[in-house]
Amino acid sequence: MKIINSKIVISTILSFTIGTCAFANERSLISINAKAYGLYLKGNYNSSFAVYKRGLNLYPDSASLYDGIGAVYLKQKQFNQAYNNFNKASQLDNSNSLYKIHAHEAIYKSNINKLNQSKYLISIAYALASQNHDIRKNFENVRENKFKSLESIYYVCQNLKDINLSNGNKAFWKKDFKKAEQFYQKSIKLQPKNYEALNNLGLAYLEMSSVNKAITNFRKASNLNPGLAQAYNNLGIAYMKQNKFDEANRNFGLSIKYGKYYFPAYNNKAVCLARSSFENINISIKYLEPIVKAEPSNIAAKQTLALFLSLNESYNEAINVYKSGLDSTKDNLNYLKLYADCLYEAGQYQDAIIYYKKAVLINAENPNIFVGMARAQEKNNELQNAFASYQTALRIDSRNLDANKYFGLYLLNQNRKAEAKAFLQKYVRLSPNSYDCDYIKKLI
Repeated sequence: MKIINSKIVISTILSFTIGTCAFANERSLISINAKAYGLYLKGNYNSSFAVYKRGLNLYPDSASLYDGIGAVYLKQKQFNQAYNNFNKASQLDNSNSLYKIHAHEAIYKSNINKLNQSKYLISIAYALASQNHDIRKNFENVRENKFKSLESIYYVCQNLKDINLSNGNKAFWKKDFKKAEQFYQKSIKLQPKNYEALNNLGLAYLEMSSVNKAITNFRKASNLNPGLAQAYNNLGIAYMKQNKFDEANRNFGLSIKYGKYYFPAYNNKAVCLARSSFENINISIKYLEPIVKAEPSNIAAKQTLALFLSLNESYNEAINVYKSGLDSTKDNLNYLKLYADCLYEAGQYQDAIIYYKKAVLINAENPNIFVGMARAQEKNNELQNAFASYQTALRIDSRNLDANKYFGLYLLNQNRKAEAKAFLQKYVRLSPNSYDCDYIKKLI
């Protein structure tokens, strides 16, 4: 997962609307920004937030104050509040594209947070059911951030309490959903509180694209049996089909709550979080593209747009955006590394190596650059060079998580299991709550 490494540039002299305020008032606003930003730099986020809020009482139309509040929220990982404040700043001063970039960086980091949650949930599902084909496929997709089209998992209760329910289930598995609907309705007519039949009727409706009818029956089933994990899981699937991701996640959460080891719920919630992230990314791309077009020299906008495009697997477009800014970023370590990361994801390993090396010339003590280069060299079948790069990364920082994990996996691929085990065990020890710990443990 590629994460934005650059810090948000927050200047105390950002453009803000002052209008016809007197010179003394102008200085006062500058002083408020300076004081709040100083507290922010020291890590005193609550105090910084308080100063910004007091400033808004005096200057309610100050874009810079809203931008500062957004930065504090971002540090506290309150991404929605951060976005709202950055967006407010942008509305107050529409000519300053930096506020727009901050707003979409908040969305990006929110997406990263969702994707990390996805990875955690899918690793639990994988640990519970590693032999399940769909779980295994989704685990790989989420782990590598490649999920353009994920299939939902449907599990129908096969309770044989009555012949109509039994016949309905048989028809369902034969994909004769209309016939299944008829049998389930007969079952419900005889037993109105038959929550299994209601749940399965909902699934039949879901397969026939009658999503609202499906939701109605899943709700009835969950009301009759509040602990029915399958009904909440199916409700989540139905809401996800309507792109109502928050409601879907709420129901997947209830499914996990009532069915602790019901692995489809973990899987589906992970998929839902991932999909909702990509919905936000597409929106952000639409907003950032005109900024880059209107302001060709705006490197921050280009970098952010390229990151969104890359995360959306539009690698060629991302590469073109990065290329357009290379001439003015020759000494920009972060830009070069992100470009190299994008080339790696696009499978252009030789070019990725070239730009990792350029990044090394700027800072030869950054372990993450060497890890990226090592992975590209490994993919490019430069195994000895990859070995040396991994070792360099570990020399710089022996506790670097990616260095330990990927070097361990590299050694494992070379059948050097004893050596690999040491590095993978260290990774698990250093990051016991990491999303892929269960997966790594299986390897060692």
